[in-house]
Amino acid sequence: MTPPVKLRANLPDDRHNGLYDPEMVTGFLSSPMNAVLVIGIVYSPNTDSDNERGIAVPVVRFKHIEAVSDPKLRSQAAHILHQLHEQRTGEMALPFEPDQDIPRPGEGDPYTGDGIGEAS
Repeated sequence: MTPPVKLRANLPDDRHNGLYDPEMVTGFLSSPMNAVLVIGIVYSPNTDSDNERGIAVPVVRFKHIEAVSDPKLRSQAAHILHQLHEQRTGEMALPFEPDQDIPRPGEGDPYTGDGIGEAS
């Protein structure tokens, strides 16, 4: 099993934070379940210890993050995302539209489509 990785919630300063934009903030507040495709750079300045399993857990932070809002670039970035997902998992990802609603927990997986649109 691959060790887990944690994400530190701190975002970079304004210059390196493409989410720190009035339009992005308005969008998150008005449509909080809409997905936003981002490109980011992460690094791991800290490591946590999982004493129960006896493993070190890297804690990553965003060094730079940008929302991909341009439709042409968003299409290219989504294509790269799918290719990388397939390389890493060996599974083909279903088409994912960055503007679609993200399912709530238990309602499905946005990458595989499992459970999305199924009756409860």
